[in-house]
Amino acid sequence: MEEAPLSVLGRFGRDPADSTRMSVTLKTPVYDAFMMYCRDSKMRRDAWQAFVGRAGFRDADLNNSLIIEDIRLMRSKEAKLFGYENYAELSMETKMARSVKHVMTSLSELTLPSKVKCQSDLVELQDFANKSGFNEDLQLWDMAYWRRKQREANFQISESEVQSYFQYPVILEQLFQLCKDLFNVTIKESNGALVWHRDVKRYQIFDEDDREIAGFYLDPYARPGQKGLMPRLELGQSKSVAAGSLPLASLLFSFQPPNASNPSLLTYEDVNVFFEKFGSSMQHLLTTMPYGDISGTNNVEWDALHVCGSTMRMLLQSPVVLKRLSRHIDTGKEIPDDLVRRLYQSEKHLSSLDLLSEMYFGILDLSLYTKTDFWLDITKDVWRNMMPFALDKRDSHPCGFAHIFIGPYAAGYYTFLWSEMVAADVFAAFGEAGFTNDKALRQTGKLFRDTFLSLGGGCHSAEVFRRFRGRDPSPQALLRLYDIV
Repeated sequence: MEEAPLSVLGRFGRDPADSTRMSVTLKTPVYDAFMMYCRDSKMRRDAWQAFVGRAGFRDADLNNSLIIEDIRLMRSKEAKLFGYENYAELSMETKMARSVKHVMTSLSELTLPSKVKCQSDLVELQDFANKSGFNEDLQLWDMAYWRRKQREANFQISESEVQSYFQYPVILEQLFQLCKDLFNVTIKESNGALVWHRDVKRYQIFDEDDREIAGFYLDPYARPGQKGLMPRLELGQSKSVAAGSLPLASLLFSFQPPNASNPSLLTYEDVNVFFEKFGSSMQHLLTTMPYGDISGTNNVEWDALHVCGSTMRMLLQSPVVLKRLSRHIDTGKEIPDDLVRRLYQSEKHLSSLDLLSEMYFGILDLSLYTKTDFWLDITKDVWRNMMPFALDKRDSHPCGFAHIFIGPYAAGYYTFLWSEMVAADVFAAFGEAGFTNDKALRQTGKLFRDTFLSLGGGCHSAEVFRRFRGRDPSPQALLRLYDIV
């Protein structure tokens, strides 16, 4: 773990029996960091086998195999009680996609190009690992480590250098200006508002006629022991004409606090998270639906819930937008073109494998709730069709797939990728308008506000998209965004 920075090493506990030894658990932040920085392939293999074997065949007392079969059976019975052929069909009643067939057709358009690009990317990664002294074939447990090594070697991005261009006060000012340019709203700080900490600010949103239409609290900085590290969007009251209420939300982050000499400096990942959460809040705050049950994100189909946030994040893929947010802490200059290019390339490094993995889990989930075969047989079939590695005989990862068995995403895991696909097509409309064409960009921004940000759950998301784009979503936009085609 010599290659891990101190900030990463802080995630690991210490072995009670030997304080010089680290304790590695299967909690995701710890496991991911270990797989990314541990240089011993055998230790990575042991950790990987433990992770994918959770609740699987290795321990009879904890084996979920029969439990997940029971869950599938009970959900199938539930669906049939309501007149559906299977549970996936029932799930589609609350989805933008509307049918399993439509989801599968759309994902099939992504599969072949992603496979071709992934094979090419993995050949390059294998060659890089071999030249770096690794003399074995890369396995799944080697991916995170060698992917990081190749990314660092190819793009040579210094996090501190990137941070020096992203000052929180500048980003906030430019974000508010971007909202004015695109959505014709003005955001002003509310002086004298009651807040729960001196760092928290309350803001009011005004429309083009200077009428207050919404408000939100913004709590940007980390406070260890007082709030969690995960960014959160808390939706308060919804818009309701009957109740006379305006939308209200709270945005909570854990950005690096300012000090006596410098403002808060954000990483590129921080900027992406900030834009995504802010975009999601805009759907709640800029709604025009008069009834609380359908305003904002209420009653929005599950596979469209993240479209607004993802679209806002994707705006950062425009160098014009990214550069207007940047101002070097010492020189005041914009982030240089070469660093922007390397940031984008680093972000999309091996994105083909990420896309295949997301498609695999989405298709596996739907297959488990449409077919009646044993879960392991279904897993082997889907894995063989999607993934570029052989399925290890000790791999029982569906037994720990909590999202679809104890979480709310049964026959709905695909919704994460679907939202990303739709958002990529929405973002493409902004790109077609041109980020240097102010008039066309304002028109596209107005249309986005009048559809996605306005209509909430008062209009089916498929129709909302058609009103914005004039057609159904195309998977090709996502392939272009990920540099796969």
